[in-house]
Amino acid sequence: MITNCQIHKDLIYELKKKSIASEKEVCGFIVENQNFIECENIHPDPYHYFLISPNHYIWGDDVILFHSHPKICEEKGFSKWDLENQFYFQLKMLLYSVKYDEFYFSDL
Repeated sequence: MITNCQIHKDLIYELKKKSIASEKEVCGFIVENQNFIECENIHPDPYHYFLISPNHYIWGDDVILFHSHPKICEEKGFSKWDLENQFYFQLKMLLYSVKYDEFYFSDL
């Protein structure tokens, strides 16, 4: 469930639609709570993990890292790996779980 995150409802719909349509983890950055910049998932196992090239990272107070967990993912909410990466990159994070049809938000 989303808390403390005011993302525009049209963007929430877009993120959900992209995530449902993909068998792999979708990833990218939400800027100013209304613009999504999708990035290529370059992880060797994009069905269970995501990896964005450091050359494509965006930082700032108004930036949220987004990724999805596809239908095959049993994890409900953020994985330990997700939270370790969030700590490393120091970004707010939004997750959409296709299997559970829920969004999750983590602020540092």
